Amino acid sequence: MGSFAKCMVIDGYSVTGLDVDNTSLWKEIQPVLYDGKKIPFRNNKFDNATVVCVLHHCKNQEGVLKEIMRVSKRAVVIEDTYRSSLEHLSISIRDSIENWEFYKHTYRSFQEWKKLCENNGWKVKHVKSWSSWDFGVLYGHQTCFVIEQ
Repeated sequence: MGSFAKCMVIDGYSVTGLDVDNTSLWKEIQPVLYDGKKIPFRNNKFDNATVVCVLHHCKNQEGVLKEIMRVSKRAVVIEDTYRSSLEHLSISIRDSIENWEFYKHTYRSFQEWKKLCENNGWKVKHVKSWSSWDFGVLYGHQTCFVIEQ
């Protein structure tokens, strides 16, 4: 919805938003629209890409991540992750309620993300995980990982 991009722009960063739909809340923050498959930028166009809680909504997560890594030298990815079947259920419920999307999302554990990165020859350079309670009742677990070529 452009809120993260808006914060980055306010802090003086040059930001190019990308999405399959324009749901931006900010008139001055408009994403480049694309088909969800081929990102319309040349190889290594960006130093960094930031992907916040997007990949679990994608049918072809690996393909989208490959495209992100093609157009950027580094990706900072924040994703809903889980460590147990109970956490998996919890983040599924939370995500459905918060996004009002009642369909199956594909979540991965951090170990599954790490393996996917290794299988593609990328290096996971940094990892930070945390848990949160939204509205005091909706539990979630997120992981931030930095991926480099």
